[in-house]
Amino acid sequence: MGRLAQSPRSWLDGKRGLVSFGIVIFGLTWLATHIGSVATTRMAAVWPVNAVIVVVLLRHPRRRWLSFLLVAILAHTVTSFVPLANWRAQLGLGVCDALESFIAAKTLLWLIGPDLDLSKRKHLIIFGAVSLGAAIISGLPAGLVFLLSYGSSATFSLRTWAISNTVGAVIVAPALLAIRSGELRALFSRQSRLRTVSILGGEVIVIAAASWLDDPLLKGLIFVALMTPALELDMTGAAVGVLAGETTLIGLAGLTRT
Repeated sequence: MGRLAQSPRSWLDGKRGLVSFGIVIFGLTWLATHIGSVATTRMAAVWPVNAVIVVVLLRHPRRRWLSFLLVAILAHTVTSFVPLANWRAQLGLGVCDALESFIAAKTLLWLIGPDLDLSKRKHLIIFGAVSLGAAIISGLPAGLVFLLSYGSSATFSLRTWAISNTVGAVIVAPALLAIRSGELRALFSRQSRLRTVSILGGEVIVIAAASWLDDPLLKGLIFVALMTPALELDMTGAAVGVLAGETTLIGLAGLTRT
């Protein structure tokens, strides 16, 4: 899957890097909030944003963490203006996301160190447990935001928040690290194209059917289970399958919203 190692050169370096990071977080947040959320709960079935933030934090020096977190909060808040919505609620939820990402990154460095490798089962289990713990901690103030802003049950909001954020972290973070350009080209070569498209297409069909379910926990379990056939393609194939499934889930959630 690759390691969460710091790189001497990155597209996130400097001020332009912060702007690029903000655009990515804005796009993901907008898609998950305005397209991939469940209309009755205003919460996404799978939340990929914090996984991206954690990966970025772990790949960069701690002196840059505050800058990334502030940009993430700003990007989260700005999504409330496209279209115009409750910006105070989005600001509060953005702070909760930043808190969760900081706790997760800090804890992972403390437990494992900078050599976190999600291809190792032990590291992946620790990553999942830390993601769940951080999601529960951040879900407490997030539940209060949902209660005060939208009248949602704080307990239900905490449950949905923890599930969607943890599933998003466990799916997206390993997938981002697993994609290798050479293997990606091989997946869609003339010899492998039909097999690749068949497996990925099957995943998309199953996810499309699962999108009609209302239970976010069941959706998440189905999504994770689909990683098994994708692993037949190698780790890059699994990553592509997972990210394609995530995109499908968000898109279908938008089409089925009422």
